[in-house]
Amino acid sequence: MTSHEQAQTPFKLPEFEDQDPVKLGREGYCHIALEVLLELYPTGETYRLTNDHKGYDHVFLMLNGQPLDMCGRTSIAEMRTYYKVDSLVPEAASFQDIQKYFRGWETPEEKTRLKAYFKKHILDNLNLKFPPRETQTTN
Repeated sequence: MTSHEQAQTPFKLPEFEDQDPVKLGREGYCHIALEVLLELYPTGETYRLTNDHKGYDHVFLMLNGQPLDMCGRTSIAEMRTYYKVDSLVPEAASFQDIQKYFRGWETPEEKTRLKAYFKKHILDNLNLKFPPRETQTTN
């Protein structure tokens, strides 16, 4: 699976806690990861990767000029390599548009559990993969 457009269904829940949070956040639930990242880094800007200016192949947070997703600090080149699509370009996208696009991918209970799982992964990796929250600058 290389993009949301190619995905037929997201990961099967209810037992996702034993799955890699990075894979979940990159291959089906990046919109939930983005929501958690935005809560933790409210000065970040929401972005999508697209190659047709319509799709949402991946969504991520741009924080102080650097992309941030469930991998932590990353780059556009690394995301292109991960998805095996060199033509992906980053575009700012409103959080509301992202929510609308991904509406219905999971139940409210699944969303709550995913958010907690992603938040734990991020907080467990602060200063390693994710920037410390107190060093954010305001835009």
